[in-house]
Amino acid sequence: MSATTEAGFVEAFFAPDSARALDRRAPSLTLRAYAPHGATIGGGLGPTPTEALRVTFKEGSSAVTLDGEDHPISQLELTTRPLSWGFSRVAGALLLHLAPRDGGDRRSLVLAETVAPTEEDVQRELEPLRLELAAYAGLDGAQPPTAAARVAVRRSGSERYGLRLEGDVLVLRDLASTGPKQNAGRYHALALACLALGLLGAVVFAARVSSGASAGALAGVAVVPLVLFVGAFAMQQIASHASRYAAPSAPLATFADDGVVVAPWVSRQGAVDPTPDGRLGAAIACGEIHSVEVRQRDGVHAVTLDGLHGPIEVAVIDDPAVAAEVQRAVEAAVACAASPKKRVTALMRAATTREQRA
Repeated sequence: MSATTEAGFVEAFFAPDSARALDRRAPSLTLRAYAPHGATIGGGLGPTPTEALRVTFKEGSSAVTLDGEDHPISQLELTTRPLSWGFSRVAGALLLHLAPRDGGDRRSLVLAETVAPTEEDVQRELEPLRLELAAYAGLDGAQPPTAAARVAVRRSGSERYGLRLEGDVLVLRDLASTGPKQNAGRYHALALACLALGLLGAVVFAARVSSGASAGALAGVAVVPLVLFVGAFAMQQIASHASRYAAPSAPLATFADDGVVVAPWVSRQGAVDPTPDGRLGAAIACGEIHSVEVRQRDGVHAVTLDGLHGPIEVAVIDDPAVAAEVQRAVEAAVACAASPKKRVTALMRAATTREQRA
């Protein structure tokens, strides 16, 4: 984003230029961080997502600020692991290890992630960030830079939307959304409205019965409260299911093994279903995506996948600067998940044309 703040926010997940986004003359640097994933849920679902955190580094300090408290830094470590895709890809992560406090266990946080063809490519992308942060905090004997003036840090990335690996799947999440739970109140209100109108209809029906109305007239009046009572029951059931969603964020799209799924299926704990289909249908092959665009409509900005299947909206955002950041994140995710062996072919285009005509 173009705005600047005194304590700048830098997105280091799937952001190859994150090291260059750090201004080492600033008094503090804030990065997004996550605790390691929770347990994997049964039924083939991915791991339970963890809440996004903010970690603040201070110039020359070997401690970071997390949840309002200072925690000594033990180590900045770069780790790698292979992904179980149909082609060779390696996942890399930059881990921040915090020193144990009061005899407790060592706490670790993930500061950055990437996916690349080889371990050397992962090292090339994440090692500069590790070195910059180590020098800034004065770790490993590195001297933090001195500067006569304090300047604001360039703001990079979107604080509301985040992209990270969950198992072997890249997941784009709306970190400010509680998914279906945020609409539970609306469904409760609709249920109450239907119930109230149904009771009113029942009163009218009773009055018609008392007045000796014909059977045909009574049947017509009786249908109205019956439909409203059924609607009230249905809205209440939807509200009940929606309120059980316990995750702190909502997944917008997943990227893995040459496929993109918009609106993936998700458990009540927020774990995504890694199978190649979602609420909108089957996964789109990365080779079928021509570009990622931001389209303006009705005062909002839609981050859209343009390809052989037509435009598919991934996120609808009010702020154009945030939409541009999400666009770059989606482009990075598609590039990471795309197979080097597959390209859009005339046969794929013809098959898509047949699907659209059917």
